[in-house]
Amino acid sequence: MVEVSVTGDVSDKALINLSNNVFKHCADVETKMSFHNANSELSNINRNAHQQAITMSEDMTKVMTLALQLSELTNGLYDVTIAPELVASGLLPNHGLDLDPTSNWQDISIIGNQISFQRPLAIDLGGIAKGYAVDKAMTQAEPDCQVIINAGGDLKMSHWQTQTASLRIPYSPSSATKEIPMQAAALATSGHYFLDGNIAIINPLTKQASNHDISISVFADSCMLADALTKVAFLCQDSQPIFSSLNASFICLDREGKFSSQLTK
Repeated sequence: MVEVSVTGDVSDKALINLSNNVFKHCADVETKMSFHNANSELSNINRNAHQQAITMSEDMTKVMTLALQLSELTNGLYDVTIAPELVASGLLPNHGLDLDPTSNWQDISIIGNQISFQRPLAIDLGGIAKGYAVDKAMTQAEPDCQVIINAGGDLKMSHWQTQTASLRIPYSPSSATKEIPMQAAALATSGHYFLDGNIAIINPLTKQASNHDISISVFADSCMLADALTKVAFLCQDSQPIFSSLNASFICLDREGKFSSQLTK
């Protein structure tokens, strides 16, 4: 679900056109990067990149380049080749791919806009592509319009400096929220409370699920970066140096509605 709010001293028609363009860009990224869609660009890469180099779209190149940069920065703690574990847990569909269980991000090669795999593997971009979709959609914003794009936990504001955001308290039966001031243009939140007991954040190194009873919200200039870093914050014992190097920050919210600036192990 994507929600768009547009406000400005322009005509209603201009605002409607702006919001329609935002939705169009989000839908375009979804079409390219959906693991669920067997005909998406991502699915084509997953099926064929171990046999030959595949030419990526500009959008896919940007997302995959950042994904591999984060994998290197986190020594593999962030790894988009976690898809087989998500398939096994029922969170992703099984497309019948014959995969090498020992493969990881280091088996991915990107040269220019060409991607290839050294071994059969499956990429899932569910933890980064939605943030990129929000970033791309925000490029449609006019300077004199206030635009807010909320894609189910991935949020970006064109004029964020005096704004606040509502964070859902994890497991709140009444869906209670807490207000927090925006600290950057983009905010992404991850947690387990909409998955009916399943856990989507899995440590690629140990294959163990992260069962922290909290949500983590990341502030960054880019929603794509914030989206990806929510998983890093969940999994990394000491992620502060990583966040500092990327000019990002995170905050935890527990089921009692209390904030903390670090993840308690």
